[in-house]
Amino acid sequence: MTATAIVKRMVSKFDKENNVSSREFKNFTFQLFSMISDLSLRFNIEMTGKAVHGEDALQILTEVKTVKGAELFFLGLVETFCLGAYKSRKDLERYYLKKITGCIDENFQDKLFFMDVLSEKVNLSSSYIYKILKENQDKTFVDYLTEKRLEEASKLLGTHMKVQEVAAAVGYSSAKYFIKVFKKHKGYTPSKHRMINV
Repeated sequence: MTATAIVKRMVSKFDKENNVSSREFKNFTFQLFSMISDLSLRFNIEMTGKAVHGEDALQILTEVKTVKGAELFFLGLVETFCLGAYKSRKDLERYYLKKITGCIDENFQDKLFFMDVLSEKVNLSSSYIYKILKENQDKTFVDYLTEKRLEEASKLLGTHMKVQEVAAAVGYSSAKYFIKVFKKHKGYTPSKHRMINV
C-alpha cells in the first residue's frame, strides 16, 4: 500500500457518517502531523516549516475543518516527506561515493587492495559499494581501480622510471600483467605510450 493510499484510508475514517466530534478530528490531525514530523526528525529527513504549498504547515493544519481538507493537507505533507527522504538518500549516496572513490584514490598503489579491503575500510558491504559505483559512475570497483592505476601509470611513464617500477608503483605485482592491462585499455604498450608522449 502506498503512502498516499494510507493517508486516504486514515483520513476517510473521519468521514461525516462516523459522527466524530470536531475536537476528536483535530486531535487526530495533530497526532498524525506529530507522527510525520517525528519520523522526519528520526530519519534526518529535511522538512521545512513551509512544507506544504509554500505555507507554514502547522498554520494550515489549524485551519483545516473538513475531511477533504485534511486529506489534501496530509497528501501534500506526505509528498514533501517522500521527496525529502529521496533527497536524503541521494545525499547519502553522494557522501558514500565520495568516501569510496577517495579510499580507492588513496590506496590504489597497494597490490593487495581488493573489494573486501575497500569494504572494510569504508565500512560498507561489497554489494552496496557495487551499487553506488554502478549507479553513479557506471563503473565497477575493478573498472574504477584500473582507470586510476592507468591514469597514474601514464604520468609515471613520463619520468625515467622503468616499466617494471611504474607497474609496482601503481599496484601491479607483475609487470607482464600491467603491460597486458595497459595495452587492453590504451590500445598500445607502456613503452609505445612513452615514445608517443616524449
